[in-house]
Amino acid sequence: MLYFKQQLKKGAFTRALSAVEELKLQIQTQINTILKYDSDIRANALTIFKRNELEKKYRDSAEQTKQEKKQLSDLRVTIDNVKAGYIAGNLSRKEQRAYDQVLRIERELTSCVVKHEILFTKKFELLKTLTNSFQLLIENAFSKNLNFEQEILQSWIEKKINQEKAHNILKPLMPLKKIKVYNPYLAFNPQYVKKKKSEDEQFNIEIDELSLALRREILEQEKDEIFKKELESLRIMLKPLLKSKRYFISEALKELREQEPNRYDDLEKRLLQQFLNVSVKIHRSIYKDFEYLRPSEVINDTDEVQMLAALVREECEFEDIGGFEMISTERSFKLSNEVSMTDYIIERKEKSNEL
Repeated sequence: MLYFKQQLKKGAFTRALSAVEELKLQIQTQINTILKYDSDIRANALTIFKRNELEKKYRDSAEQTKQEKKQLSDLRVTIDNVKAGYIAGNLSRKEQRAYDQVLRIERELTSCVVKHEILFTKKFELLKTLTNSFQLLIENAFSKNLNFEQEILQSWIEKKINQEKAHNILKPLMPLKKIKVYNPYLAFNPQYVKKKKSEDEQFNIEIDELSLALRREILEQEKDEIFKKELESLRIMLKPLLKSKRYFISEALKELREQEPNRYDDLEKRLLQQFLNVSVKIHRSIYKDFEYLRPSEVINDTDEVQMLAALVREECEFEDIGGFEMISTERSFKLSNEVSMTDYIIERKEKSNEL
């Protein structure tokens, strides 16, 4: 710093600029060194370092940094004085170039001051790390517990121990599988006999099985009840097909309300949801044929196929029709309870001419 100040007073700004750049590099080098020492202290403070020497070394270094901080402040004052000499009057071209160099030196010096502040902070943190590291070592020295993360795992990470090496180290100490060996002395240890189930436990198991069977029976009954309602809804929907080749569902329901009002009321009160569900299912279903099929033949088929087969078994006249189509339209209608549904067209399927 003294050399830099001398060159600055002489007006040798090029040398002063080189000096301040070198000073900046030296400060950065010290910062990198401090970071390296900090890492080494954390990794292995006990074997690499000597506590007393380290503490004295870094305390002296911290004091030196404080003095350097004062010297940098003096250099900034010197720079300000040099600038003031140039600002006083009009500058020639040569003086302007010199003034530009002074401004550049000022910027570099400001950068040095900032880095020096970082260096001072890092040295303070290093002393703190050093103290904490030795304190931790003292605590661990008298501890019976192994701190696996700090004493082993962190060291492995820093030494880049791979998975294979870690496996070879840990396998003898902590095997994943317990090796079974025969120990004849265990024959004299208390023997464990399998406990017999009490009558209460057996009774509870029987009750659970009965409850499960009863639940299954109830579910089967509910399923059969829904199937019967859907079959009845399908019959109402397709019954006009025995007389008409083509009709709207709204027309079929209107005729039902006029001719069989009780049955229509039953549809709205008891079968309405199933009627709506069946209309959607049948419309989406690919299978729309009237075939006489036994229950065993359709046991694994869909509900729509089973319903159509059951309808044909109960009313054989449908078998003569052969099949039907259900066409969606943009029309809709409302039932008496204000429920709206699509007004499908139901028509007989054209039979192919046999040669």
